[in-house]
Amino acid sequence: MRKFLLVLLLISLSGCIEVGDFPEDRVKLHEMGHDSDYCQKYPKRCIGDIPW
Repeated sequence: MRKFLLVLLLISLSGCIEVGDFPEDRVKLHEMGHDSDYCQKYPKRCIGDIPW
């Protein structure tokens, strides 16, 4: 039981990151959906100005 709790604690600590601190490639992937022309090109794929 102690080993299980220790492993669980280690996994939870290794998953902690600073909020909003993402690697550069993740930021680039997130910003790909913010193309201003996308909703004009594909209006059926957008709700308002948000692409889905």
